[in-house]
Amino acid sequence: MLKYLTQENADDIEFIKNILSKSNLSYLNGKPIRLVGGSKSFAYQVNDYVVRFPKAEIIWQSQQLEVKISELLQAKLPDKWKNKVTNVVCCSTSEYPFAYHKIIKGKICDNIRGETSYNTCYDNLSESQKKLLAQDIAEFLVSLHSIPTEITNPMAENWNFTSKPDFNYELCKSVLLKYSDNKINIDDFKCNIANDDLVFAHNDMSGSNIVLDEQQDNVLQGILDFGNAGIMPRINDFFPYYKINRHLARHIISAYNEISSIKINQSSADYTVLVYLGYIMYNQEKQGKTMSSFALMILNNFMCDLYGDN
Repeated sequence: MLKYLTQENADDIEFIKNILSKSNLSYLNGKPIRLVGGSKSFAYQVNDYVVRFPKAEIIWQSQQLEVKISELLQAKLPDKWKNKVTNVVCCSTSEYPFAYHKIIKGKICDNIRGETSYNTCYDNLSESQKKLLAQDIAEFLVSLHSIPTEITNPMAENWNFTSKPDFNYELCKSVLLKYSDNKINIDDFKCNIANDDLVFAHNDMSGSNIVLDEQQDNVLQGILDFGNAGIMPRINDFFPYYKINRHLARHIISAYNEISSIKINQSSADYTVLVYLGYIMYNQEKQGKTMSSFALMILNNFMCDLYGDN
């Protein structure tokens, strides 16, 4: 019977090293270095590889789906993109299963973490780098959305929060007005969110899942974590960029619309993210929790880009 790491043994490096040695994978012999983040798995760097131990059975199932998706991407993506996506392999030769892939060198782009040795901020990129980043992501998405497949993912999140049974439009409107000083009225953005425009989507291309090299003009080096990928609404692949910066999201949509036969409605993307924020925020208020800095950061960024404030 398979077991899954807990917080206690995840910090025991010798324990992790022993698990990996039992896999008989020579390239995973070495001292594991614990990596930060990861809500679904415990991650380590071992030589030139990232090893991820799932925290639960459902995550292990998701990692096995990633293997199928990796095979699909290597078969169907243009050569330009094959080396920029992770080729995931699963191993269950020991009682603790894990997935691994080669490291894509660079930094993630998660604004909430600030500038660190492993993370960069979108605002620190040059204007030309920002433009090329948007163009490269748009080109990748057009290629991804063109892949014919029937792979579905029942574990993936549908980012249209209006479909949630406890979604309340009036509460959403109220909380956004409150925390935006009456600058964001969701009535001004309300529109249809197209759930019937289905494509093969990554479904979670937020900043922690893209790898950048600030020293390059074309900063995009890789796209990580296809654990949420599958046949999903096209709009789902444009929502996560708002977690980085609405400026980036707008420019990706613009670049995408220039080269895709199917166009993305900017208002639909704006409405999707505002519904998401409102849903998070009014639920936090109902539970008496302090408003999350993550939600407030995205809302403030949205307003700054919308009104030109810096």
